Amino acid sequence: MNKKEDLKNYIQALQEQEKSQESKNGITLWGIGAGLIYIAWQIISKISNIQETPNSAEQLLELLSILTTVVACILFIASNYSSTSKSTFDYRFSPNTKHTTTSTSIAILLIPTIASTLAFAYAIETTEPKLFQKISGYSFLTLLLLFFLAEYSTTVNKSMPDVSSISAGEHGKTVKIFTLALTSLFTLLASVGAWKIIEGIFSKNYTEAQFETAFNLCLIPICIFIAKGIRDNERKSNNLNKLQRDIYIHDISTEEIEFRLKEEFIGFHFDERMQSEIDKIQIKIESFIEVAEQYAETRERISSIAPHLKYEIDGHKSEYRKKISDSFNSYNNLFDELKRWVDRALLSTKANDTYVKTKLTEIKDHLANSYMANSETLNRILKDLESL
Repeated sequence: MNKKEDLKNYIQALQEQEKSQESKNGITLWGIGAGLIYIAWQIISKISNIQETPNSAEQLLELLSILTTVVACILFIASNYSSTSKSTFDYRFSPNTKHTTTSTSIAILLIPTIASTLAFAYAIETTEPKLFQKISGYSFLTLLLLFFLAEYSTTVNKSMPDVSSISAGEHGKTVKIFTLALTSLFTLLASVGAWKIIEGIFSKNYTEAQFETAFNLCLIPICIFIAKGIRDNERKSNNLNKLQRDIYIHDISTEEIEFRLKEEFIGFHFDERMQSEIDKIQIKIESFIEVAEQYAETRERISSIAPHLKYEIDGHKSEYRKKISDSFNSYNNLFDELKRWVDRALLSTKANDTYVKTKLTEIKDHLANSYMANSETLNRILKDLESL
């Protein structure tokens, strides 16, 4: 069986996994839509009961700000317990989806929390301090902005993917401390929020209608979050179907099939992606060496010209100088770009991972050694050329 057939079978296996996952989920966008309609109806049915209570709008907003904070804190804390595989095959650059997905998903869950907590902290005119709501709102706003900036840096169109898109790397000390601080903060906020809710139940500060309405309002972003996950899975299935169509109808090459699988679904392996950049530089190096090897012939030709034909000599020298300089600059541009990327990567938290740091250090040394040799060749030729 050839490689193309193996890739076809792999795509079919991915499709079966997607179908199996959809079947296990047992919920569709239509089901989510029906659920949202039901939740909206339940909220509307409670409006008249809420209006009967004095200061009902303020109490409902307060309860909503506390409840959304507790839900958001629990979701954040739970997300930090996901396991990470450490196989060397898992060191990959995340597929370039060309649009932010994680930040959008987090925004769906956090914006109601941010909006309700800050609205209650500043929109309600009362002398009672709103420290809990202010801390909650600004903490989640900061977290959302950090997530957006981090993901934007990975999805923005670049010749090299962002360092943060390397999966399976160990988190650095700074990231671990920051994550621990956020986890501690959100654990505290969740505990305080839960206590406020329990206290409100026993003191009867909130009515049953307010509790039901606030709870239903919290369900809306969760339903939208689930719907987005279903929609993302559908997009992945559609892309797999398109890839399969292009294989059978347009008979695309094995190389293109493999490239699209890596770019859209499984990501490029770290070593493979870095080697492809080194190969690009190596092509430029070979081109430069080819021009450098022509110098002996060029030198002999220039030396054979009569000394009084100065303009002819200068013309040949200028022509070769431009040729070898352009060839070196073409190589140098790719070298500088990759070197800057490697330097940034070594300063990032991903470099705390032993595997990543070792590979990056090897690449940096290789680039430096080859650059030094080629730079010396260029300088030696240019110096000799001037002496003619």
